Amino acid sequence: MKTESFFTREGKNKDYENIRLDDGISEYFCSYDPDEIRDFIKQLWTQYQGYNDKKFLSNARNEDFNGRFWEMYLTCSLLELGINVEKKSNSTGEGPDIKIKEGAKTYWIEAIAPDIGESLDVIQALEFKESIRDVPDNEMTLRLLEAVIRKTKDRFKYIKKGILSEHEPYIIAINSLKLGHFPDFEPPRLIRGVLGIGMPIVQVNLKSGKFTDGGFSEQKSILKRKKSQELTVIPKTFFINRDFYDGISALLYSDINPYNCTPPFFDSSKDLMGDNFYLLHNPRAKNPLPHGFIKLGKEYWVDTDRILQVKHWYKDSKCNTG
Repeated sequence: MKTESFFTREGKNKDYENIRLDDGISEYFCSYDPDEIRDFIKQLWTQYQGYNDKKFLSNARNEDFNGRFWEMYLTCSLLELGINVEKKSNSTGEGPDIKIKEGAKTYWIEAIAPDIGESLDVIQALEFKESIRDVPDNEMTLRLLEAVIRKTKDRFKYIKKGILSEHEPYIIAINSLKLGHFPDFEPPRLIRGVLGIGMPIVQVNLKSGKFTDGGFSEQKSILKRKKSQELTVIPKTFFINRDFYDGISALLYSDINPYNCTPPFFDSSKDLMGDNFYLLHNPRAKNPLPHGFIKLGKEYWVDTDRILQVKHWYKDSKCNTG
């Protein structure tokens, strides 16, 4: 079957057009090499064809280029790892984005790249002329949590329609690329957001001035400010004491985007696609994901002593600090 090249047609999405027209400027990075980015995306598209729904190209060109890039990158990362992703060339797009068959078992992955928001908590774009500003950590966490809420509700809809079984593992894969290029720290923002983890804290001996201990504060909720000035409490304990989320097997998180997937940010001679993934197992999952199912990036879980553990799966041993 004849397939269409990715960048052959004009589109309405500004990021798609920036790369297609060799603009070399994006709101995420000051500059990039559009030739390298185009070539990489073309390679992804060649591998991804057959796993996409019918509306993929039209949607990528005109509506949600970054979201569709995330679906494509995620799928190709899994294929490179040898995971058995099922093709869906005749699909209309209804249901989760990725279906995996391993033996008699089916696994589902729903991908999402949340936007900056529309309420008073909207994430303000980073201006490169700024010398210093606060990282909008709460605002970014809200967007990520809202994505978890949305895709958890979608799971119930899929079950009701008979698309998936309530007994099948379900992973929500969230990408922060639309939220702006803001720094993060360990454990990543999404993981802190569902385990009630706040900001780092240290204890200092006032007499000696030496650090004596450290850790993280507890943050069980965030206040969401609506345009009406109304405040809504959004819990940060989805994976601690919320039965509504026990159908979520794991969360996968990444900040990969079309502008940091090539050198100098990504070196295919050293790095595997997906080395920038963070996967957190839900300790309350009804359908747990086997540990090591996705051997990419970092894998997190809460042990029996309620301690967050991490396993590094980096291809490049120089990056492996575990």
